[in-house]
Amino acid sequence: MSSGERSPSSLTSAPAENARPDPVTTTQALERTSSRARLPASSRSSAVESAFSFSSRRSVSTQIAPSRVTSTRGMRKTYSFGEVGLLASGGFRSTLGVSAHEEGRMRRFTLLLAALAVGAATAAVVATAGPAKTTSFKFCSDPTFPPMESKTTSGSAVGFDIEMANAIAKSWGGKATFVQTAFPGLLPALSAKKCNVVISGIFITPDRTKQFPAVSYMKSHRALVVRAGNPKHITSPNSLKGKHVAVQAGTKYEEYLKALKAKLGFTLQSYPGDTDAVAQLLLGRADVVLTQDTSGAYQIKQHPGKVQIAYLFPESDAFGIYYRKSDGALGAQLKDAIAALKKNGTLGRLAVKYNIPPGDVK
Repeated sequence: MSSGERSPSSLTSAPAENARPDPVTTTQALERTSSRARLPASSRSSAVESAFSFSSRRSVSTQIAPSRVTSTRGMRKTYSFGEVGLLASGGFRSTLGVSAHEEGRMRRFTLLLAALAVGAATAAVVATAGPAKTTSFKFCSDPTFPPMESKTTSGSAVGFDIEMANAIAKSWGGKATFVQTAFPGLLPALSAKKCNVVISGIFITPDRTKQFPAVSYMKSHRALVVRAGNPKHITSPNSLKGKHVAVQAGTKYEEYLKALKAKLGFTLQSYPGDTDAVAQLLLGRADVVLTQDTSGAYQIKQHPGKVQIAYLFPESDAFGIYYRKSDGALGAQLKDAIAALKKNGTLGRLAVKYNIPPGDVK
């Protein structure tokens, strides 16, 4: 027993000076009951067996057993819950001759029990319901990676990721709000709660998922994009030796190329966006761009006869939706939403629209 609990001896302390005896004894109470209610002998016997056990000492405590209620104040009495109900309604007093003071105190006790029961039931309902589901959300995205995300001349965000975010919010009965963010600042913005999720053609990688969980929605492959005709004869990563390579800054592409440059030796230039890197290729300032097959297909469509994919990496990557670890319920919703959009064909239709192989979103 901890020091903060009362020991059993405290329940039998000396009586207070102002303690007054109960107005009736057990025998008197039973006699009055018999004379008023004319209970049969069997009932009186039962009443005697369940009658009060008195104590001349006073304590202020109440104990509740599974099927009985024990109260002590100037006396020690044990009631069944059925008897407590009678007491609260006044029936028990007229039956067993309980004092008005005791009846009032037990009524209050019964009301307290009822209030506790209601509170417990309410808490159970709240616990079962869990946190409220998300309907609307903000998503950070860098609109420099078509066809996943880009901007029109009027400044509107468009692309596969943009439409997917809108489809998710629509399925939840809410709205997705685009928050433009430079690629290197996507996860820091998520950490700073500038958005609820990151949807921006971003790979799921072990170093990122250590900080933020992610839900996968698309598989793709990295690609080396060159000018039409492949004048520099790029056929593999080893072909980059001595070449001018362009890439988007802050990406896993850039990390990979920096490590490869140390082994092979080539010129590496990084640019704010994927489209900026491809522009260097079109201008002849770069020999090759490392990007994704989704971007390569888009650039071929945008610049027919000017660019092509020279090499497709056999390893696949996964694009993911990142969220904060503290938002586990949101993560579960996202998993369900992506599964539903794949099942009903929404992602497949978006893939066809943006010239992405439908198999990448199965």
